[in-house]
Amino acid sequence: MSEYSRRIFIETACIAEEIERTRQICARTLESLREPFPSTFLGNKIDQPDEKADNARSVPAGSSVAKRKSHSPRGQAAPER
Repeated sequence: MSEYSRRIFIETACIAEEIERTRQICARTLESLREPFPSTFLGNKIDQPDEKADNARSVPAGSSVAKRKSHSPRGQAAPER
């Protein structure tokens, strides 16, 4: 085999390896794109607790805020904020 033919053979093998690596990268990328998009916004709550448990943790039971939330002065339901 001449030097020129040998160099062509080597370059062809290198190109074939690069094509295989590119196909593997494309396959991994496609798998990644098929997964659900993660929420990266810092203000999002991942696990939403139920409303009663949330109010119980944020407002002490004997506070005036808890009393205002439980009933309104006119006997109507307190508006939600």
